[in-house]
Amino acid sequence: MTPFLYKVAEVFYAQYGNELYRHTFVLPNRRAGVFLQKYLAEIAAKPLFSPTMLTIQELFASLSSYQLADRIEMLVMLYSHYGKISGSDESFDDFLFWGDMLLNDFDEVDKYLVDAKQLFRNVHDLRSLEDDLTYLTEEQVNAIRRFWTHFMPVEGNETKQKFQETWKILYELYVSFRSELHEKGRAYEGMMFREVAERARAQEVRAWQTESFVFVGLNALTPAERVLLEHLKNLGMADFYWDYDSPFVRDEMNRASYRVKENLLLFHSREPLPLSVQESVKPEVELIGISSGVGQARHVSQILSELVTAGAIPNPDEAINTAIVLPDENLLLPVLYSIPKAFGKVNVTMGYGLTHAA
Repeated sequence: MTPFLYKVAEVFYAQYGNELYRHTFVLPNRRAGVFLQKYLAEIAAKPLFSPTMLTIQELFASLSSYQLADRIEMLVMLYSHYGKISGSDESFDDFLFWGDMLLNDFDEVDKYLVDAKQLFRNVHDLRSLEDDLTYLTEEQVNAIRRFWTHFMPVEGNETKQKFQETWKILYELYVSFRSELHEKGRAYEGMMFREVAERARAQEVRAWQTESFVFVGLNALTPAERVLLEHLKNLGMADFYWDYDSPFVRDEMNRASYRVKENLLLFHSREPLPLSVQESVKPEVELIGISSGVGQARHVSQILSELVTAGAIPNPDEAINTAIVLPDENLLLPVLYSIPKAFGKVNVTMGYGLTHAA
């Protein structure tokens, strides 16, 4: 089966050849950009100037007037604003966990272009409705308290009041936090996305040095991303290629096909990508039940050896088309130690917790 990125590289090299450097490719992650460059080099079979490769996050950052703020710096800043607004003497250590959650929430609010004032007011109203917990069992109440450790630490009216007051200040906290970031020329990612989207709506996003933006392999778009893509499309500066050849996403009974149709309808491809016969056949999926993580790691070794023996992996030292996807970072080392020695090169692209490092 021909890789999706290879087909994109093939189409664009055939159309633009040595002029590819005039275009900017926007992909979901840097790894995709590395593979697209690899395929372009294979197809060209000669030196040429590479086109610019950006992730969607890097594109927004390049168009934003802000600089991305350091996360620890933002947590300290948010803690300071929380203390001033709430009057709380809560320690930074206690604040850290849910302060990180607040940053994630603010990020999503901005990426989805939500009216923050309305949202946090509605959230507070919802919490007021949920204030009476008498309809819950003791077990359910305890589960809620474990989750909302900082909001509901003990029983009684004092806890209830603290819980409500925390939600009351969310919008004020959101505004004051963003205001200080703005003054410093800093922003979290979602704040950048909102700023660029709002400027795109006002037709103010025009600072670039490229003939066109080619969006490749994106999937579920946030409203902020959609606004920018529509703006570039209306300017005639955008082309779009979707990795939707799988029969699973073309299946109308599959819920994923809703987003597929929406993207294909709004963002067309200028050039059709070739569709091979193999891609019209659903891939074969085998489920194997293993009771332990170590057992899973050992079974991975067995599967890899069988694939080599069957010729499915002709060159184990260059098994670039074989991927092992781990649901838990704790399995990384057991799996690495279990991989057969014939596989000389392994590219690890997942994080590994510091708690597991020596």
